[in-house]
Amino acid sequence: MSKVWFVTGSSRGLGRDFVEAALSRGDQVAATARTTAGFNDLLAMPLGGAYHVSKWAVEALNESLAQEVADFGIKVTVIEPGGFATRSGKNPDPLDNGHMAEPNPIYDGLRRRLAGFAGKQPAGDPAAAQALLKIVDADNPPLRVLFGLGFYPMLQQVYADRLKTWADWQDLSAEAHGNLGQGE
Repeated sequence: MSKVWFVTGSSRGLGRDFVEAALSRGDQVAATARTTAGFNDLLAMPLGGAYHVSKWAVEALNESLAQEVADFGIKVTVIEPGGFATRSGKNPDPLDNGHMAEPNPIYDGLRRRLAGFAGKQPAGDPAAAQALLKIVDADNPPLRVLFGLGFYPMLQQVYADRLKTWADWQDLSAEAHGNLGQGE
């Protein structure tokens, strides 16, 4: 049975590989691509916050979407990839993408740290696309899945820290709720 995919970031890299894998087996694809053309004069680096908030927004949208369409038999999976060397490992320098204003010296340290990661990501485009097909063909695919190595331990710590913070502040959380329903 043909499936319908919604793929963001499909102009290159993993997104493009996912679209090609889906189309090659006869599935239908609704694909999007981002462009920064309208913001070229504003991007002074790093804009990591804007990038990450867009990823969180897509994740939240898909979590809500999954609940809304579940009764129709529609499955939603959010793929959360780690760093992959796309374009056969020949990624352009992310710090010299032709879409930045004059670099702000305050970010020099960050640029050096990011440059240290450039070219060190594992290749994986074809393998990632094949892994995605296994998820699509699963009877009960996950809402979220991590693609790649190395960041699972980091995420375990992030979630452990969140749970601890929520537990540590639970009394204040309950206090903030007030005395609703307890009669005065």
